[in-house]
Amino acid sequence: LNIEYAGNIGVPLIEFVGQSSACIVVELSSYQLETVVEFIPDVAIITNITPDHLERHGTMVAYAAAKAAVFRNQTSLHPLIYLEGDDWIEAIVADAPSQKWPLSISSPLVHAVAHRAETLQKQGRGRGLIGSHNHLNGAMAVAAACAMGISEPDALARLASYEPLEHRLEWVATVDGKSFFDDSKATNPDSTMVAVAAFHDPIHLILGGKDKGLDLDDFMRFLNDRVKTITVYGEIGDRVMAVAFAVHCSVPMAQTDTLDQATELAFNGAQSGDVILLSPACSSFDQFRDFNHRGDHFKSYVRTQIAHPTS
Repeated sequence: LNIEYAGNIGVPLIEFVGQSSACIVVELSSYQLETVVEFIPDVAIITNITPDHLERHGTMVAYAAAKAAVFRNQTSLHPLIYLEGDDWIEAIVADAPSQKWPLSISSPLVHAVAHRAETLQKQGRGRGLIGSHNHLNGAMAVAAACAMGISEPDALARLASYEPLEHRLEWVATVDGKSFFDDSKATNPDSTMVAVAAFHDPIHLILGGKDKGLDLDDFMRFLNDRVKTITVYGEIGDRVMAVAFAVHCSVPMAQTDTLDQATELAFNGAQSGDVILLSPACSSFDQFRDFNHRGDHFKSYVRTQIAHPTS
């Protein structure tokens, strides 16, 4: 069965008007949800709500309220799959009209996905299921499949063919034993912290981009004992360096102007077995059109200039 996808992921949902599709997976941003009126998903999923886009929404209350539009028109016949225990999510789902399907990191289904991921990774597969956050994401996807009539064993089995979407902890290349990962979709500190937590190998983290004005103090404290080096580029560079100094972050850091320079510097400082992770924690608009453009540029640079440099 071919499942179409649309929305914030890059394909406008309006392209499917008038077409016959068995199922469409739709990713919706808070910007898009602000304006929905009659939208009713057969199954709704809320993975998390962390500070982002506050330059537009103003407050976390307004941001969470925008997210709530995903289930506003549902009824008790429509499943709402969500992260249990998240304060912002619990607040907006309290009065949801939906059929509630809570999941947490300790849910049996999440453990089943984690076990499946471990088995696949021993076989050299399952790169899209790296990290506990992806075990939770996978469990939510399995739950949605079950809500649409697929059995849980069948849904779990299909994880074997899952590959990560572009720019979401996507493996790019391994050069001299050093593995590059593209997580350009991480446009806020919380997303980057999740990415960092997904790895057990030493991490050389590349940060940078347009400053969204989000708090960085706790972020830099989090990174202090979790990454091997940090290279920051772009508009936010000065502020990252200043915050790191203020919170006594002891991680070796370097600042560059461009992503290319940062990538080269991280590679030169890494050893075999290390991970070089682009997970910027910022939007891309200082130097790129969007996170896709940034991720594509990073992958191209790694594959052409580092993996296969011209003589």
